[in-house]
Amino acid sequence: MRFAFPSTIAHSCPSTKARCASTRCASTKKHARFSTTGYVWTRTFTTGFLCTRWLAALLLTLAAGWVYAAPLDVNVSGGTQALRQNVKLHLSDLDTRDLLQPRRLETNVLTSTNAALNALGYYDAEIKVSGIEKGAKEIKVRITPGKAVTWLKPDVVLTGEGESNHLLQRWIAREAPKRGDVLNHAKYDDFKRGLREFSIQQGYFDAHWTRSELRINRDKHSARMRLTLDTVQRYHFGEVVMQGTRIEQARLHQFLRFKPGDPYQESKVTELYKSLLDCGFFKDLNVKADRDQIVDRKVPIIVNLIDDRAHHFNVGLGYGTDSGARSRFQWNKPVINDYGHSTGATLQLTERQKSMEFEYKIPDGHPLKNYYLGQASYIDELIGDTQVQTTSFTFSHNHEFENLWVRNLYVTLTQENKTEGISNRFFVTPGFAFSQLVLRGTPIIREGHRYLFETEYSNPTLGADTRFYRVHGLAKWLVPVSERQQVLLKVEGGYIDADEFFKVPYTRRFFAGGDQSIRGYGYQTLSPKDANNNTQGARYLSLASTEYLYRFLDRWQWALFVDRGRAFNNSDEPYHTGIGTGIRWLSPVGNIRLDIAKRVDDNNKGYEFHIFMGPPL
Repeated sequence: MRFAFPSTIAHSCPSTKARCASTRCASTKKHARFSTTGYVWTRTFTTGFLCTRWLAALLLTLAAGWVYAAPLDVNVSGGTQALRQNVKLHLSDLDTRDLLQPRRLETNVLTSTNAALNALGYYDAEIKVSGIEKGAKEIKVRITPGKAVTWLKPDVVLTGEGESNHLLQRWIAREAPKRGDVLNHAKYDDFKRGLREFSIQQGYFDAHWTRSELRINRDKHSARMRLTLDTVQRYHFGEVVMQGTRIEQARLHQFLRFKPGDPYQESKVTELYKSLLDCGFFKDLNVKADRDQIVDRKVPIIVNLIDDRAHHFNVGLGYGTDSGARSRFQWNKPVINDYGHSTGATLQLTERQKSMEFEYKIPDGHPLKNYYLGQASYIDELIGDTQVQTTSFTFSHNHEFENLWVRNLYVTLTQENKTEGISNRFFVTPGFAFSQLVLRGTPIIREGHRYLFETEYSNPTLGADTRFYRVHGLAKWLVPVSERQQVLLKVEGGYIDADEFFKVPYTRRFFAGGDQSIRGYGYQTLSPKDANNNTQGARYLSLASTEYLYRFLDRWQWALFVDRGRAFNNSDEPYHTGIGTGIRWLSPVGNIRLDIAKRVDDNNKGYEFHIFMGPPL
């Protein structure tokens, strides 16, 4: 038996010159040549020897059938963890019956180990096999990988209409193996398959390889790919047919981000499906690019829709230290007419607040991004130490931009009543707000940010007791530090400009303290106080928070935080600081947060326990 190792191995597709193993037979002698990835095994034997060998193998096989087969463990040492794992994978089907033919078993182990190492770019490995003996439960394989084969600069060429497609070129630049990377056959195959699939997603349905060649020079430990993908012609969007719904076609076509004749992109078909799914109009839908009905390279898009005409009811229960036990009852009807209007109502009960709200939504494009909204609400809540009842009517327009910024323009009519003191104010407040929320990572959020800026104005001509102008801003950042560590930062501020601040409605004043503010203090307990030591709300708000998060289990985090800030009227009023620790359960429905915080530099020492359920930002 001998092993012969060629210095260059070539793999070619059928479209180029093919190199493969050959088999020749004669009457008295047979010669078989087997080509594998990494070496060529040549054996010469006579016909008589062949018959004897096959008879012996048959007898051994029959005898083995009476032998109990138990798994044969393989102990692999040497090399990297990835190499050892791949070798074990290639040898995972061995059992104790293989010990009946020790020489054959050793050859199979050598062959499979070589194949496993070749697949990861190691062609000059030394392999030692031991422990093959009768009654063995484990065999040992010691590998010395040697020098790895690395990539030269890839030679990838596009022809046809996709030659200048910047998305294809960008995909190649991002996904192609880099010069100096270790050869990995699986990644090479993934790259080839991925490039063709991405080309098809871009509308090059007839794309095919005209050259597909991988050359390995073992003497120089180098590999080079030579690939040519002919994209042929690009297909385009055809007619879009939406059927099965009562919603008017003009309203539905506002979901489209393409028009007939545009170059085909599968991502735009997927985006259409997601938009229709998210809008809430339909209980079932199907979006299909019908490639069986292509005419003149135009792909018709068929959308089958089933309206959601049912009434939806939802009941929710929860608990937070700021709100106490809370319950929510919700009703909504996603579609009430051909124009896509919807309506709903919410009743919420907590220990500090009772509220009821009714809303009516009119789409102005995508119903989740652009719409008019009318709301009527009644709220009976404890603000600071004062019970306040508020009846309000709000008319707003919501618009989401391409960069995910959301603009909200609104006018609110408010009637505010206090149970203590003399107050019965009706006033009109126009305002606007800009916000953006970006989250990255699934199912666990890895990073993101949230920005909010809002302002509103009122004066006596609009019903208020005094002229006031209110500004409020918030910014939060979730920053990854490592695979398991994050930092959550927050800053918040507010300002009220008023002729007579004590006449500004309670619902517009600032308070601090609580699980979303300064932990270590009760909800809305920090603000200037009146002569009876009751919190009255403040003209200014200033808050900052830093929180360190460490994920010690898959869905559990440990937190260490410090909060500092104040709600104040005068600059000489003190800041308040809370420090503490807690744990987070990253549940599928949102984070559940348990914190214990201590007050710092405060005459009234103490601890506060906080529970909160919701997103991290």
